Amino acid sequence: YTVKTWDIESGTAINSLETKNLTQDIVWDVRGDSYATSNKDKSVRIVDARTGEEATKIEIAHEGSKSTKLQYLDNDGASGKILTSGASKQSMREMKVWDLKNLSKPLHTESVDTASGALMPLYDRDTKVVYLCGKGDGQIRLYEFDESKEPFLYKLNDGFRSTTPGKGYCMLPKRGLDIMDCETTRLLKITNTDGLHPLKFIVPRKSEAFQ
Repeated sequence: YTVKTWDIESGTAINSLETKNLTQDIVWDVRGDSYATSNKDKSVRIVDARTGEEATKIEIAHEGSKSTKLQYLDNDGASGKILTSGASKQSMREMKVWDLKNLSKPLHTESVDTASGALMPLYDRDTKVVYLCGKGDGQIRLYEFDESKEPFLYKLNDGFRSTTPGKGYCMLPKRGLDIMDCETTRLLKITNTDGLHPLKFIVPRKSEAFQ
């Protein structure tokens, strides 16, 4: 029921945030000035990392009972957008885009499907693509984020489909990509049955020269 920021050199806690509910996700913003937490009480808190104090809050991000996951989109300090994924009151899985300057209501709500697993969004800031993964899903959906115009999220046709459900996902750093193969993103997918799967996302090019 607490979120602590630590000084790893001294091994001491710099500050502590009391949440009163289980924390489901924590993400840092791009500059490291603040972090966001999602909680079992359906709230999302934006926290000043230096003081550990709550700066602003979304009272109810998603009305459903599924776990809420977070991703900072392109932002500079307190401005920009944040993405939350969860479920509606009717158990429809959904994503919402919020303006960090005004968290009173979402800018856009994107309905996905009625599957049971929690959604796990991963964001590539270089290509501005959201990779929407789901626990227990074999499919990965792709959305392009465009901050300049509504509805901000635009679904892309080419995603990833598999019959093997995923248990967890993460994104590899850019330095681990195969540049000569025009690879823009690589996700690691873990399963219950046969371990870890690297998933390569390629932008096709006719030329075999350095991209």
